[in-house]
Amino acid sequence: TINYRIRSVSREQVNLASLTRGAALPISISPGDWEYHYFVLPAPPANSSNYPADFQLTVRPSQSGVVLSESLNLFLGFGGCANISSRPLNSAGELRVSASELQEQYSELERDAIAERNETLCPAAFETCAAARERCLEESQEPGGQDEETCVQDTSRCCFDAKLFVAVQGQPTYEFSVDYELEPALLCSLGYEPAESSNYADSCVACAAGTQGV
Repeated sequence: TINYRIRSVSREQVNLASLTRGAALPISISPGDWEYHYFVLPAPPANSSNYPADFQLTVRPSQSGVVLSESLNLFLGFGGCANISSRPLNSAGELRVSASELQEQYSELERDAIAERNETLCPAAFETCAAARERCLEESQEPGGQDEETCVQDTSRCCFDAKLFVAVQGQPTYEFSVDYELEPALLCSLGYEPAESSNYADSCVACAAGTQGV
């Protein structure tokens, strides 16, 4: 485990959850270089103790003949001041984080955020940033409402995002720079099924009564 504050070095961090489902983020890593990106976890359904999906990250080298275990190190961490841990990829270049681990980490991040909330500045109920911004934008359609930029600024101090950070390091001993694609996915848990939406925030929906889903 490595302890440090996650920050961007040479490239702005990308929220992988902002990609259209099925899309991938292209990156280029030189030996010894790092890139940091993150995936904002959707809020679990209310009154549920189970997270609706596993998280999966697939790493694909663009060049042929590249062995991932020799060219790249992958680390994961939860939260902005995360302890990141090395996570091995399987033979298909995939890494999976279970729904139970996501639920545990999400709940811990939410508890920490609520405990640190300034109740004078944020007297309303605490919520995810996505929900806060969506509500603000809906209200902005009314006369006298705020624009999108103001909504983001005004809600940021009274909400939280549960971020799963992905740190990628080019193996220092590797000889060449390599281009990769990072493709995130949410794999729906038992009791949930894939939705038709192209967004990650609502990619898994509860199954109808009497069914089990995938």
